[in-house]
Amino acid sequence: MRSGIFSCVVALAVLTACGGDNRFDAPTSAGTISYAARCGLPEAAAEPYRSTAPTGSHCIGTMEFALTDPNRAEVFTSAPDDRRSLSVRVAYPAAAQPQAARMPYGHDAVYAALGLPAGFAATGHARQDVPVQANRPAPVILFSPGLGNAVETYAGLTEDLASHGYIVVTVNHPYVSGPTRLPDGSIAMPSVGDGSDEVLAELLADQRHVLNWLEQRNAEQGGPLAGKLDLSRVGSYGHSLGGATALWLQREEGRVKAAVNLDGSVYGNLAQPWTKPFMILDTVHRWQGQTVVDDTVQTVWRMHRGPAVYQTMANACHGDFGDLARLGRTYSQAHPEAPVDIDADLFCAPDPVALERDVRQRVLAFFGEYLR
Repeated sequence: MRSGIFSCVVALAVLTACGGDNRFDAPTSAGTISYAARCGLPEAAAEPYRSTAPTGSHCIGTMEFALTDPNRAEVFTSAPDDRRSLSVRVAYPAAAQPQAARMPYGHDAVYAALGLPAGFAATGHARQDVPVQANRPAPVILFSPGLGNAVETYAGLTEDLASHGYIVVTVNHPYVSGPTRLPDGSIAMPSVGDGSDEVLAELLADQRHVLNWLEQRNAEQGGPLAGKLDLSRVGSYGHSLGGATALWLQREEGRVKAAVNLDGSVYGNLAQPWTKPFMILDTVHRWQGQTVVDDTVQTVWRMHRGPAVYQTMANACHGDFGDLARLGRTYSQAHPEAPVDIDADLFCAPDPVALERDVRQRVLAFFGEYLR
């Protein structure tokens, strides 16, 4: 089953404890000074299509990387010589550097591929390619988006974790995620119509490649990530198909300690116990106005044998974990003559800001408990 974030814009698959601030580098409270004031950005009113301000004490930097796995054929294209490539963004704590360039929320080619309306130019909070600031190596969290969605559209969640001192590695999976820039500059459009065990296997291989790449970058003398990553404290999270990927990566990969699944159906063999810490944040699933029950999540919950959290988020639907519904409503209020069409089956949160705040707090507390 599929529908759109904004009608005919981005495809999404439908159904596919304690803690707080991470204390490893003793960040101070952000207090009452806004992120924009502390980190040298225009105030939010000047940029209405901006991701929600981070709540941690750190300013944020971001780097982008294009990875190619020479040992894996690209199974989602027909060209026999294609190798599997990935688009990776790394968000991390950084010092305030008001003169540094802003990292684009999304690149122009991606905006064009999405078909977003003219004037919809979202922004984030990160500075591009500034140095990582950490008193000692920081925990690492991997993030995968939902089917047909780009990681950039989850900036409200990923930037927030980085502001609390985590290094957040977001992965766009070409042909499965939303429009994705390939190493040669071309755009890979989503072509996978639904999740499956085979698709999940490719995403898990992607994430293992990223983990191996992070180990290499951490050991690289003089590199921008050298010595900055605590790879003994790795978590994974994601939305929809990305949430299922996060759970399975934790289950099959010894380097991953804890996982968060944001409303993702879980493919694969679910008969074995789930022993590592995980959290599932579920929502109301609707399709053509009817409520749909996701039995796979219930199965995983019944099979957990270790620490676990399961919460159905009230007044939320499957698409409400990203930025685009809130940004779309903001755009529609400013352009009542040409509003964006928001799918009510995917987006039903009456207060997206309050929902995002709740999700942020839950995810931060969970990872604070198991990765601190």
